[in-house]
Amino acid sequence: PRRSSLPAAAAPPRLALLGFDDTTGDPSLDYARYGLPHILAVELQPVPGLATIDYQELRQHVVGTDDAAWRQAAAARGATVVVDGALDGEAPPWRLAVRLRRVDGRELARWERHAAGADVPRVLRDLAPQLASAVLGRAVTLAPPALVPADAEGALARGIDALARTDLETAERALTSAVALAPGNAEAAYFRAVTLWWRGAAADVVRAAVAAIPLDELTPARRDAITGLTLFVDHRYAEAIAWFAAALTRSPDDRDLAYGLFEARFHGGDPAGAIDAFRALRARFPRFGLGALHVFDYAMLHDDDALVAFALDVAEPDARALWAIEVDLRRGRYEAAAQALQAALDRPHPPRDLDRYMRRCLALAHALGGHVAFARALVGPPEAWPLDWALAEATGDPAAIAAAEAAYLGQRASSAPGLARMTLGMEAAILALAGDRPPDQLRAAAARLDGDTPVSYTHLRAHETVLDLVCRLLLEK
Repeated sequence: PRRSSLPAAAAPPRLALLGFDDTTGDPSLDYARYGLPHILAVELQPVPGLATIDYQELRQHVVGTDDAAWRQAAAARGATVVVDGALDGEAPPWRLAVRLRRVDGRELARWERHAAGADVPRVLRDLAPQLASAVLGRAVTLAPPALVPADAEGALARGIDALARTDLETAERALTSAVALAPGNAEAAYFRAVTLWWRGAAADVVRAAVAAIPLDELTPARRDAITGLTLFVDHRYAEAIAWFAAALTRSPDDRDLAYGLFEARFHGGDPAGAIDAFRALRARFPRFGLGALHVFDYAMLHDDDALVAFALDVAEPDARALWAIEVDLRRGRYEAAAQALQAALDRPHPPRDLDRYMRRCLALAHALGGHVAFARALVGPPEAWPLDWALAEATGDPAAIAAAEAAYLGQRASSAPGLARMTLGMEAAILALAGDRPPDQLRAAAARLDGDTPVSYTHLRAHETVLDLVCRLLLEK
């Protein structure tokens, strides 16, 4: 490699991983831009005296697309040096170029290798000790890198990238594939467990995913995250809060620990503290939006206009549009809200879950208004059970209510503990507001689902989903 000396520095060097440009057109390397820097980051994690800023973390702070914007973001995060790379060539083996630079752009070292597409990750891993040695100015040796099948490498990279973008469906699909292709890979198993948690999978499913992780191969921060996650899915919220808070003092830059603290506080009865945790999370990861729903619902429940504005600002575009409708509803602009809601339904390709739940809300409204046949046609047979339950509640027929509740439970048999009770309580809240039924009946109905203590109406309102709230406000009119 060509090298220039590093400047003397009082503080340990901090290396930021930038993207890798790929002009090969090789489909097996479609993850190169974000996946190759992540591979280097993983290999460099054990090096004493060298801190790294992963590509996905840095991407949260980049304003612009050019090289200067990335280096500027790296400098703002405390980086002293950056590394990036390129893949090119007319045919395999491809040329892999890796360069080390100061944040001002001055090149310090460069390496070039040639590799077929499937071999690029291995060749890059082999360069990690040389890269670390160039950064630290001393010889660095690393344990031989673990062999990862090429297909698993790509699936893992795509899954991690989708998770960073909170495209959870894509992340789960890719990471499940990665685990199947590389069953012993700790990183794949870890990120799959996190994805299942974020997607709201049943507690038993999350526990099974956690059990498949080789914990001793994880970094300390990820082991801490898994411990906190286990406490969380077991509903040991007070312990989860304490654990995540302590772990964040050890690893203050870890996204999953920060998100875990937010969720544990919210579900553990400290929503105001959860809002503070979410603001801290957003400060570190400015494009991270998962959990904004909790912030918005809390803000709406407490009529906090400033917090509503914050939640709208951090929401994804689809959610922002729907939440703006809810704001219109809360402020009495019913006609505008109804038109916007119908327009969202009429979009050529509305998001799958959005479309399904919006149709369900409209169907409930039509059923309560006496248009039962239209309501059933709107949702189709698979979603007819909420209408049966709604109509049974509206008529007050105890036998019909019991039968509908049994059907409801059958639809929720695989849900996380307490979710059936929570969802039923939210539907009951909608109907109660529409038909002026007393909250005591709601608490009793919800408690029958698992024999637990009654759920407070305030708790149900604090946790209702976006579309539950839309439906409730429509029916309140």
